[in-house]
Amino acid sequence: MRNLINKKILIAIMTVVIIIVVSIITIFLLKAITSKKTTVETTLNKTLSADEVIESFKITKLSEKGYIKLNDSPAILQYKSSAETIGVNLSIKSSIMYTTNNTKNSKDTPEVQSQTTTFMKNSGFEADDTTIYNNNKTMAYKTFSSSHAVCQLVSTDEPVVSSQSHFHQLSCVSKKSITDQYDAIKKLLSTIGSPAKPSDYMLAFVISNSKDNIKYSILSLNSKTKHQNLLFASVDDNWEYLGDLLGGGKQYATEKYSITPELQVKINDAKYKGFLKESLVKG
Repeated sequence: MRNLINKKILIAIMTVVIIIVVSIITIFLLKAITSKKTTVETTLNKTLSADEVIESFKITKLSEKGYIKLNDSPAILQYKSSAETIGVNLSIKSSIMYTTNNTKNSKDTPEVQSQTTTFMKNSGFEADDTTIYNNNKTMAYKTFSSSHAVCQLVSTDEPVVSSQSHFHQLSCVSKKSITDQYDAIKKLLSTIGSPAKPSDYMLAFVISNSKDNIKYSILSLNSKTKHQNLLFASVDDNWEYLGDLLGGGKQYATEKYSITPELQVKINDAKYKGFLKESLVKG
């Protein structure tokens, strides 16, 4: 009788232990599943940064044989903010390029654009139909934007001929960089006495250089009918507008610019210590 009671007690204890073990395992599995689900949802819902898009970009078409992948290829991204009257060119390094000499791939642009659109949507971006100035009829553009970045796919949009490479290049830039470019343009146009008006042009681009306390910026303004390269310079951040580097016409045209004698005098001013002359005339 006593043995029977002990046996029942032992069975009861084992039952309790089994219930506890099963409960612990169940709780552990539920936590693991919930954690995995949360991780997946976070990954799917995360909007990638400009650099992250380039690092993770991969589509089926460009993974096929015949394409050569080039990282960090110099790129120009064209974009027009909806709040601005003029578009901007941005020179950026965050890009990836695929090239091919295979004529079978010469008409792949629609397929590449479609697959890239899917990738970008999964990365938190939407197609951006912003119209930009583009006088290159052999190129096709597809632009995407998120709350903090803009990416652009540029493709050659004509059949490949012998010795000509067909390419697709995806480049991305933060919206802060775009804002900074607009701010630089506005500063040059509105506070330094430039005669140009943004509404007269479709696309702008600023390049700058400096040496010690001397700086210069060239504001390139373009439309379908006219172009200007406006030169601004400063010593100790005291900026002034010097003139149009393309203002000399055919008479003073060189490989890079067309500088009038009047502008040449300003460039040669001793206060610039030869930096402008060395960079713009000799460079």
